[in-house]
Amino acid sequence: MRPDVVLTPPHEGGHSDHDATAFAVHLASGMLRRDGVGAPLVLELTSYHSRDGERVRGQFLPNTEVPDCEMLLGEEEREASADAQ
Repeated sequence: MRPDVVLTPPHEGGHSDHDATAFAVHLASGMLRRDGVGAPLVLELTSYHSRDGERVRGQFLPNTEVPDCEMLLGEEEREASADAQ
């Protein structure tokens, strides 16, 4: 498979499986770029992490080097997402 885009949770210390997945995705993408092979665009989706002892959902850890981008789903996308669950 040669996807154009890979979605992954961020590496934020929320859950070890999520962090391991994010690490593997970024490592694989970096290895492809190193080897001169077209790497997919990696997009991180919010998950959850701990901030000041509280669980925070739907927000990234603060990072001034990478801008956040919010994409709102339309009615059709929300319905497709609900049907998939």
